[in-house]
Amino acid sequence: MNPSGESRHPAAFPLERSELEQPIGDRLARVVEQFPDHRALECGDVRYTYRELLAEVRRIAAAVAGNTPPGPGCVANLVDHSPEMVFCPLGVVTAGKASLGIHPGLPASAQREIIQDALPELLLTTAEHEPRALEITA
Repeated sequence: MNPSGESRHPAAFPLERSELEQPIGDRLARVVEQFPDHRALECGDVRYTYRELLAEVRRIAAAVAGNTPPGPGCVANLVDHSPEMVFCPLGVVTAGKASLGIHPGLPASAQREIIQDALPELLLTTAEHEPRALEITA
């Protein structure tokens, strides 16, 4: 609980085995149905409800789907410890791709090696890391 008495997390609710085997995006949508206005994510002064989280995840999933070929594949993300660190992998897996996080603090040579080994179809990043993203994918 926080000082106002509000729980930081929604009440737990059971998931059936069949629900655990559903795609993450579907399970997230179920949580949103149950707790749309509960706080899902907090980073400094920025807060997202489950409804807002799902909107960001779907926005990223649509961008991934629109910029990669259909079917399985890998999408990398180069983001800081931020809301995007949650949004990107959830959006990627919602789009049906494998998510590969690349830590922005790694040396460029290590990041480039990861990109060369994994051969992601797309690299998601923020404006802050765009110069590095261009460098390691050149």
